[in-house]
Amino acid sequence: METRFRYYLLSLLPQSTVAADGSKIVPLLALQVTLFPEKGICIGYAFQHVAGDGSSMHAFINSWASICSLGEDSKVIPPNYDRLLVKNHTKELDDVFWKQLKIIKSNTEHAMAEAKQAQLISPETDEKVRATFVIALEDIQKHLSDAGRSIKHLSTFTVVCDYVWTCLVKRGNAIADKVDEDELEQFICSADCRGRTDPIIPANYFGNCLTHCMTSAKNRQLSGEEGFLNATELIGEAIYERLHYQGGVLRGLETFFADMSEVKNMAKVVSVAGSPRQNYYDMDFGFGKPRKVEVTSIDSTGAISITASRDASRVPEIGLALPKKRMDAFIKLFRKGL
Repeated sequence: METRFRYYLLSLLPQSTVAADGSKIVPLLALQVTLFPEKGICIGYAFQHVAGDGSSMHAFINSWASICSLGEDSKVIPPNYDRLLVKNHTKELDDVFWKQLKIIKSNTEHAMAEAKQAQLISPETDEKVRATFVIALEDIQKHLSDAGRSIKHLSTFTVVCDYVWTCLVKRGNAIADKVDEDELEQFICSADCRGRTDPIIPANYFGNCLTHCMTSAKNRQLSGEEGFLNATELIGEAIYERLHYQGGVLRGLETFFADMSEVKNMAKVVSVAGSPRQNYYDMDFGFGKPRKVEVTSIDSTGAISITASRDASRVPEIGLALPKKRMDAFIKLFRKGL
C-alpha cells in the first residue's frame, strides 16, 4: 500500500471555456509532459469521452509508444471507425441520448452541489490524499473460497470491487454522526462491449463501446458480517445479467443515461474508473516501462480506480483519493478485513 499527499504543480493544460448558450467547450485531448532532470518524465493526459472510451485511449497511447520505440518496425493495428458496426446505433438513439444527457447533467450537478453542502463530498481536492492498494493473491483466493454461495459471476475483478465497496460503506458509517441503515448504497462499473456483440465489434474499434453494470443494496446489507458476501453476490449478478442475458450486451441502450439520472445521492455511489485489461505498465516509449500509473480523474470524481499491476503476477492496483481523515478510516478497515 502506498499513501501520499497530493501536491499541485503549475497547470498548463488548456482551460475550458463557456459558450453563449452555456455549453462548456473543452479540448478532445490534452497532453502534458513534465521533466524531472536526471530522474525521468511524467506523461499526463486528459480526454473527453465524446471521442472515445478508455479502451480507445489506451490503444492510442499504446500506438504512440510503439511508434516512438520501434519506428518503422512498429506493428500498429489501425483503428476502426465504422459506427455501423454498432447494431443498435440509429439516429433515433442519438436523439434520445442527446435529450437524456441534458437531464443527467442537470440532475448530477444538483446532486453534487447538495453532497458538497452536506460535506459528504469534499469540495477541495487539495485536502485529499491519494493511496494505492493491492490485495494479495492469497487473500483473493481466500475470499473466493469463502464465498460458498452460488455466485453467477466470480472473478478477481469482482472480488476487488466487492471488498473495496464494503470497506467504503463501513468507513462512511465509522465517521458519520448518524447512520441510516435503510439508505441505498449504489455501485456502478462499465463493461467493454468489444468482442461481445453479434456481429462482433473488433478490439480495434475506436469510439465509445461501453455498457454499464449497476447494483444497489441497503446500508445494513453491506456493513454487517456478511457484507462482503452480499456485495459479491450483487455485483456478480449485475455483471452476469449484463453480459449473458437475452437481448445481448447492448440491450437497453435507450435507457442508459436515464438509469444514471436516477442516482439521487452521489455520496452513496461507488463507481469504477479504469480497467485492469488496459495495461499501461507494458508500454515503452523507448526509454523503459512506466514506474507508476495513476488515474488522476478520481481526485475530482470520487470514483475508485482499478488498473493493471506493475507486477504481472499480482492482482490489480486500487486507487483512491480521499480526505486524510476518511483515508485513515478506510485503511484501518481495509487492513482489518484481509
